[in-house]
Amino acid sequence: MYKGLGILQHLREKVLSGHKKNSKLTAEQRRMYASEKQMNFRKIAKLCATRSRHVLTADDLASPELQQELAEIGQFAEVAYSVLSPGYVFEHLDALSRADFPLEGYDALPGATLVLGFRGEVADLPGFVVYRPQTKQLVLAISGTATVRHALYDVHFRKRRHPIGQGCAVHAGFWKLYGGIKRKVREGIERGMKEFEVDGLVLTGHSMGGAMVYLFALDLLGSDSSELLGDTSITVAAFGAPRVGNPALVEAWQDAVRKRREKKGEQAVREYSMKAFNDGKELCQFLGNDVSRKLVQLTGVPALPPASFGYRHFAAVPMYFYHGTLFWVPESEKEHGIFDVSEDALIVDTSLKHPRGGHNYYNSRDLERLSRRMGWVQEMMAGGTEWESKYLTRVATFEGKRSS
Repeated sequence: MYKGLGILQHLREKVLSGHKKNSKLTAEQRRMYASEKQMNFRKIAKLCATRSRHVLTADDLASPELQQELAEIGQFAEVAYSVLSPGYVFEHLDALSRADFPLEGYDALPGATLVLGFRGEVADLPGFVVYRPQTKQLVLAISGTATVRHALYDVHFRKRRHPIGQGCAVHAGFWKLYGGIKRKVREGIERGMKEFEVDGLVLTGHSMGGAMVYLFALDLLGSDSSELLGDTSITVAAFGAPRVGNPALVEAWQDAVRKRREKKGEQAVREYSMKAFNDGKELCQFLGNDVSRKLVQLTGVPALPPASFGYRHFAAVPMYFYHGTLFWVPESEKEHGIFDVSEDALIVDTSLKHPRGGHNYYNSRDLERLSRRMGWVQEMMAGGTEWESKYLTRVATFEGKRSS
């Protein structure tokens, strides 16, 4: 077994070695990586993340339909980072979706109606609730770490008691942030349920935002929420979420999921927690204008907090995003963050958009580019007239050419 694993590892490294050299990257990829304004924490991730001995194969592949569905949901998780208010974003989707504008290619957003945009009482954590008439879904999206204030709560690794059951403990910083948005989140869900015909409730977030939606889902399923939920199905879609609680809290979550499914059917709760290849980068986001050009280091990668601190991931069967392909991870390997992929499932394709992977490249999109462009829109609008032409000039100057 180990000899075979070593051969597969050798093949994988041989295939991927070309991706690590700029000479093997396309001109567009070289510009993309050159434009990254972020510190690289891959070494830290390698210290925290463990490598699974299970090799992912074609048998572990998620269906193309599911991958497409999650890619669409992920668009809402990414937009939650926007420095522009949800009200402005969803009112101006057409303008923001034009070529070279921030939401270019975000095709799941049109038609969505904003129910409530909010900022938390703790550290102004942003999020929103929207209704998708095409799917009859109410979508809650919560931002990941976007400011220094958020990051201070991320690194508060001390555990505190969670009220759901004896022995249950939760990340103290995440719990504090969640307490600051809980009331507004519930207000948005209740309003959406009353105003629209809702068949499904989708809870989504990237990085620390994934931790937030898990805590809300636990509140919904772990309490008497039948009046709010009724027969409405719940989908949890977390991208690059960190560990949130101890084994007892994870068991409480999984028990709540089992009970809901036994009562309402297997599809009553759909859970998708995605990790990604090389998710060791900490996303940085532009704040302010060219004078300040401050960069905020963001934490919350799937390898953190370390399992050695007594934390575990919520999902019994997580997923792994590798070079544009989505895999299911066996339950026995759920705490690992690094996986090898066998030849029968490995797609060697020079057209890969993001061959180096990373924390901000889920669903084959560049989250840093979205955040950067949203920041430019905000900056140019504050400058007054002709902001669109100034914005496009900035895009052309910084990114090198019009996006395809």
